[in-house]
Amino acid sequence: MTKFIKDEFRNLDREIIIMPVIAKDKIMGNKNNQIIMEKDGIEDLIKISFEKSQKAIYPAILKSIKEKIIHTFNIHIEHNKKKLKENLKKVVEKTLNEINEEDFKIEDGISNLSLIVEITLNIVFETQLISKKSKKYIREYLDNLCKWCIGALNNIIL
Repeated sequence: MTKFIKDEFRNLDREIIIMPVIAKDKIMGNKNNQIIMEKDGIEDLIKISFEKSQKAIYPAILKSIKEKIIHTFNIHIEHNKKKLKENLKKVVEKTLNEINEEDFKIEDGISNLSLIVEITLNIVFETQLISKKSKKYIREYLDNLCKWCIGALNNIIL
């Protein structure tokens, strides 16, 4: 029977283990001539079954954990995007409202623009990433950009 089963499943390209098991003691024969077949193989069957199931379950568990991590990460990213949009919207609206005021100068908006950059980086990287030195460089860059824009606009107007 074992040979027949192995031959039938030979083309599956899998290891097939057939475990001979006697589940409980069995008395065979008649009263005068009794043969006792003792239980055997159950411990080996349990051991091999657990080993095989572990090999089958492990990849499924890893896949499930990976999918949960990706899902959680995507939720976290969406939450951060929403938070970023809300914060930037507030800062940008405040800056634009100040631009509409009559006494507003472009130079005065530089600190607001640097605040937008700072908030964006802090939310994206989830930390107070920007040092005082970095803030200084950002402000200097925006100052230079502002001066260039003012000069370019003046040249266009002239």
